Amino acid sequence: MKIFNLSVNSDENIVTWFHVAKGNQFRNLRIVGRSVFRLLDLPEITESIDVEIATSSSKDIKGFALQKLTKNRYLRLKFVSFHGRYHGLSEEIQQISLQNRPIGSVIDYCVLDFFRNKVYPNFARIETDLKAKRTKIDEKDAIKIPMKNNDAELVVFLIPDQYDKEMGSMWILRMMVTEKKQDN
Repeated sequence: MKIFNLSVNSDENIVTWFHVAKGNQFRNLRIVGRSVFRLLDLPEITESIDVEIATSSSKDIKGFALQKLTKNRYLRLKFVSFHGRYHGLSEEIQQISLQNRPIGSVIDYCVLDFFRNKVYPNFARIETDLKAKRTKIDEKDAIKIPMKNNDAELVVFLIPDQYDKEMGSMWILRMMVTEKKQDN
């Protein structure tokens, strides 16, 4: 029997998850909790098409997921709090730009904003830190960063005030790998 969708809500390394994962190719995968550390060692998991990982601002889980999940078309990382990691955002974006991700892939940082603080990323600082080019995408400020792959660039922009049924008001920092356009 083939399974295409898997949702794991556990901090425990339950053996059942490993039996379910073996031999399957998942389209949709959702992992909540520290079980992500063991599950992301399985190729069936790392080659999933659409992955969502919810963390409680754990730098370790997020870093591990970004390192392991480089072949996915869509990676969504949900945070309950981002204030502790806000200052290091340009370094994280730079690390992502050094990875060899497929053109068309998307990484979303989804951050819950309980009090509508609107503590959005400072694009001016990220632009300076990464020597990126500023641009507009559908009237939204964005930056473009050349990637390690010469044919690709990482486009970073913000989708504010989204509403998630589970988490409430949130903002999304979207990173898309696009084909590099030749300047005329």
